[in-house]
This record gives sequence, structure tokens and C-alpha cells, in this order.
Amino acid sequence: MGPGEVLPYFQPVLSVADGSVYGYEVLGRRRLPDGAIESLGPFFHDEKSDLLERIEVSRHIRKQAFSVVDSLSPHQRLFVNIKPSWMWKYREHQSLPTLDMLEELGVSGNRVVIEITEDEFQGDLNDLSDMVARYRAAGCRIAVDDFNFNFMDRLIHLQPDIVKVDMALVKLIA
Repeated sequence: MGPGEVLPYFQPVLSVADGSVYGYEVLGRRRLPDGAIESLGPFFHDEKSDLLERIEVSRHIRKQAFSVVDSLSPHQRLFVNIKPSWMWKYREHQSLPTLDMLEELGVSGNRVVIEITEDEFQGDLNDLSDMVARYRAAGCRIAVDDFNFNFMDRLIHLQPDIVKVDMALVKLIA
């Protein structure tokens, strides 16, 4: 990745029920030397970039975000993206870096929503379910991001607490 300061940006997540801010999705941004801000989305989705670097940058952003969770209203949560394609690295007996961060910073899991982007997971659904159970046991909620109907079987299996529907689908339905 090029030069610049990596930092979290907080995008509001709205409640469908009443339009209030339910929480904030943590997104990665980089402040360039000239002061401009750019999204790290292309970096995270670039399969040619170093996987370990992408994982480390993602963890850095999460840790920064967790360190300010107390500035949110008590009912609001931080939504953090965990790429299922990166989950292959962890096994049941190993610690999970995100949960380690929460413990280190004294952040309650009930302030965090783990977002899984459904179209990225191609592995064993039982492995993903085991990981989801570990996050839930720590108090985290689980969200499926960018839901589409091709994911219905996995959605039923994971039983997420929150389903985030892509705005394009909402506009199509409306």
C-alpha cells in the first residue's frame, strides 16, 4: 500500500423501524500526504495485493475504531467487516484477533456487530458457523451484508441477528 495515514471512517447504519442511527459501520480510509482522503475498498478487494498486509491494515482500523466506541450512545453499535475468505486461517482452539482486541481495550462484545459479506464465503459453512458461535458467545451480534436471494440457504444456516439489504435492492423493490 502507498503512503498515507490509515484510519477508520464511521458510516451510519440506520434502523428500518424508525430511521434512527442504530450504529456505525467501520470503513477503512487513508489520508494521503496532500490531505485528500481515499477509500481502502479497492485495496481490500485487490486479490493481487499482499493478503497479510490487508489483514493487518484491517486489524489496525478495527482497533482504532474499538478505542472510540465509548463515544457512541450506549445503544449504538460498531459494525465491523470480517472477510470470510480470511477466516480459513483460524481454527476452533485459536483466539480470534477481533475478540482479543475487544478484551485488550475493555470493550464489551454487545457493542459490536460482526458483518459477514455473504458473497465472499466459499468455504465450509460449518467452519463459518463455529466462528459465528464464538463471536456470539462473546456478546457480538452477527450481520449479513449485501444480502441477495442466492444466499438464502446460508442465511438460514447462520441465523444472523441483522440482515443488511443493499440499497439498490431496496430501491428496486420500492
